[in-house]
Amino acid sequence: MRSGRLAVLDEHGRRQKVHPAEVVGPWHRRVLAVRALLIAIFVVTPFTRVHGRPLLLLEIGARRFWVFGHSFNAQDAPFAFLVLSGIGFSLIAMASTVGRVWCGWACPQTVWLEGVIRPIERFFEGSAVERRRGDKAPWGLVKGARFAAKHVSFVAVATLVAHWAVSLFVRVEELTQLWRGDAAAPQGIAPVLVVLTTVFYWDFAWFREQTCLVLCPYGRLQGSLQDRDTLLIGYDARRGEPRAKAGTAGAGDCVDCRRCVAVCPTGIDIRDGLQMECVGCSACIDACDDVMVKLARPKGLVRYASEESLAGGKTHVIRPRTVGYGVALVVGLVVVAIFVRRYEPFEANVLRAGGVPYAVDGATLRAPLAVHVVNKQSEASTITLALEEPVPEVVVQFPAPVIALEPFEGRTVPMIVSMPVSAWRPGFRLKVRAHDALSGRDRHLLVEVLGPRHGSP
Repeated sequence: MRSGRLAVLDEHGRRQKVHPAEVVGPWHRRVLAVRALLIAIFVVTPFTRVHGRPLLLLEIGARRFWVFGHSFNAQDAPFAFLVLSGIGFSLIAMASTVGRVWCGWACPQTVWLEGVIRPIERFFEGSAVERRRGDKAPWGLVKGARFAAKHVSFVAVATLVAHWAVSLFVRVEELTQLWRGDAAAPQGIAPVLVVLTTVFYWDFAWFREQTCLVLCPYGRLQGSLQDRDTLLIGYDARRGEPRAKAGTAGAGDCVDCRRCVAVCPTGIDIRDGLQMECVGCSACIDACDDVMVKLARPKGLVRYASEESLAGGKTHVIRPRTVGYGVALVVGLVVVAIFVRRYEPFEANVLRAGGVPYAVDGATLRAPLAVHVVNKQSEASTITLALEEPVPEVVVQFPAPVIALEPFEGRTVPMIVSMPVSAWRPGFRLKVRAHDALSGRDRHLLVEVLGPRHGSP
């Protein structure tokens, strides 16, 4: 049985390099298909346009954000919070029901490491056995050449990944300008690219599975999100034990070939039970099924199952934990849908002007205000301001009633309210309409006019 230390550490606490063996099988093919699709999405997203607009671009410096061709700005921060909360609840609900499927199938760390980096390593240095033998072999021309070619490839992949990652925050055109040496290119991008390339290379070349075991908080959090009904990859001890060579009388189906350990990217033995290091990649399922087929025994000794079902019980999909997470997720989706439905392509707000809030000139009250307007669209537009419901004896002046705005431009324009002091009452309000020519939408602003206490100047 397993000791209390991590599988990648020896008895002295030193890290042991993991060389997972290749595995083939239906689960591996499914995982490869998902990883290939995710890498393709990651690669094409920066170049994809929806009606000429970016599919996904988070221009943090300019406080502009593009999601599926729709533009958002800093005023839409609640939307970003809702989206991030939705992603968080989705991961929590996923961990509660299907365990670490995200980690083994869709996490960028696993996708790039297992889908790209390990195949490169196998190409240059051979199988797991050959790689272990190569680690112990003395340095020579062949070993040095393979080592150099492998690490040059790692640097190339890290550089490309860094550029694609940055392209989610910086326009591709600006990255192209940087590589062309254009003086107009934002020079602050270059140091970021260097840092990211270094970090990715360090992860690909050395840190690897330690990212999941040491750095990732999600992996550690999942222990509190899972229960005995969570779908995990597990070993059927009732069927497999006691372990012995094929043909041994009274033995279980497990022949202790350790093939499941050989293919594990984190070096664990799935037969030791639920472990934090298991990322749910399904490699051990294919490895064990392959052995079972060769021995003419049923597949599924290692399979997706809950601890409850492996112990002979029944898995309960609907339970308080999953219901609670599901309700929270649905509520979040409804709130996001409401926000999207009420999304406004421009902002208009009434502000208090600097200085005194009002002035009394004889029998006339004058209140200086300001209207702040923002065009949140990717095209230029004009916003027209007007008093929506005229009030007798009240005059509202807009020195600039028609405001031309460039894409994502904001501007503050003055507004002056004049009225007889005798007509003013505490809580006096006016309605102003802001009309956006590009979208045809209106914003209705309720303006409270301040004045002296009734009867006193």
